[in-house]
Amino acid sequence: MTRVWLKKTAAPILSSFVSAPETIAGLIWLVVALMVGIIAIGRYAFNTGWPGVEESAMILFLWGLFLGAAAAVRKGSHIRMTYLFNKLSSVQKNVLLLFIDCSFLAYGALLLWSGLELTIFAWKIKTGVLLISRSTSYSALAVCGALIVIYSLSRISHTFYSFRRDRQGRSPSERGETYTG
Repeated sequence: MTRVWLKKTAAPILSSFVSAPETIAGLIWLVVALMVGIIAIGRYAFNTGWPGVEESAMILFLWGLFLGAAAAVRKGSHIRMTYLFNKLSSVQKNVLLLFIDCSFLAYGALLLWSGLELTIFAWKIKTGVLLISRSTSYSALAVCGALIVIYSLSRISHTFYSFRRDRQGRSPSERGETYTG
């Protein structure tokens, strides 16, 4: 009964929670594109500017950038030399992926720490036009740093699980398994 409930109810909820940053980042980029279009049309067609729209676009740009980075870590969409990677043995591939994920974990922790410091520091500083706290921008670093830490830990645990489970030296991709975070 519990296993059926987990598969039918909890799994879709968790899946949508995990993919939420990617969806939110996509929506943010759509809004930023519209805002930049409005700014351009306002400046060149009507000879007027909307500073509030420009400031909002800059804040949303930061959020879209860092949420997109967190989503890329979840999917494992990092830059690597695929040709050289494919020449490695399955054990070497897993070791390299483990190193990459540990590097992302360290980067996420640094981003989280720095983002928290900047958010606390800028709490009382107001923006020029909207008069909202500058921490609205800097909190994107902390939130996305936390997401990168969570996703990296998930990928590291998956790599360790595949090491333990696979005693034949084959990588999960060679066994036909896929992992997206």
